[in-house]
Amino acid sequence: MDRSEPRALDPLTSAAMSVSMVIALNKPIYPLYVWWLAPDALKASLWTAVSLPIWVALPFLARRNPYVARVALVAVGAIDTAAIGFALGDGTGAWLFLFAALMLAAMSFEATEVWTRRIAVAGVFVLFGLTFGRFPVGLAGAFSADSVTTLFKLNAFGAAALLAFIGLRYPSAR
Repeated sequence: MDRSEPRALDPLTSAAMSVSMVIALNKPIYPLYVWWLAPDALKASLWTAVSLPIWVALPFLARRNPYVARVALVAVGAIDTAAIGFALGDGTGAWLFLFAALMLAAMSFEATEVWTRRIAVAGVFVLFGLTFGRFPVGLAGAFSADSVTTLFKLNAFGAAALLAFIGLRYPSAR
C-alpha cells in the first residue's frame, strides 16, 4: 500500500470520527448559544472550546491507528465532559454528555475488542460516579437561577441530539 494515499476507514471508525467532527463543529458554537441564552455564563462557556484541537485531531489519528482513535474518542469525551461539568457546575446539566460518552464506549469497539469495551464503559461510569453531584457551583462561580435552568435545558437538548446522532450514525450490524 502506498503511504501517500490516505487509508479508508472501516465503518466503525468512520462513524466514531464523524462523532468527533460533529463535536468539533459544535465547540465554537456553544459559547454563542450561551451568550444569547445565558449571558452571565459566557466567560465560563469559553472554556468548553479549549478541547477543540483534540477533537479535530482524532480523525487524523484514525488514519494512523483506528483502534487508538476510537479509544481516544471515548476518553476525550468523558474527560472533556467532566472538566466542563467541573467548570460550569452540576445544575447546568453538562454532565449529561457523559451518557453520550457511555454510549460511545459501548458502541465504538469490535466484538473482538470486548475487554476494551468493558473497560471503557466501566471507566466512563466510574467517572460519572466520581463527578455527579460533587460540584453544585462550578469553578466559574455561580450563575443566575435563570441561566442555570437555561443551560440545563440547552445541555439536555444537546446531549439528546448527540445521542440520537450516535444511534443513527453507527453501523447496525458488526
